[in-house]
Amino acid sequence: MTTKTKTTYISTAPDGTQVEFASTRISTHAVMVQSERQSDGALSWALISTNGRYELAAKELAKWSLWLAANPADWASQWWEGTPNVVQRHVRYALVELTVKA
Repeated sequence: MTTKTKTTYISTAPDGTQVEFASTRISTHAVMVQSERQSDGALSWALISTNGRYELAAKELAKWSLWLAANPADWASQWWEGTPNVVQRHVRYALVELTVKA
């Protein structure tokens, strides 16, 4: 059995914010979301989808953009293991090309 090697990718948001992730899958594009925290209004970027082809990322972007249009002011509670509960809402989405970390 062979072990798959992970590649580290860098996703750069429109404002220059970079998010890194590692995957054994080949990815070329990502959809990022900019969220606003309810507590202090701080904005941050995160990945919501990584894709191996541009057209798949474009389809994912369209899906999320429709969701935002239908729920423009919805606040959602986000929780990840080991982190505090954060109430935030999606502000905008961006389709970006990924780069491989050297």
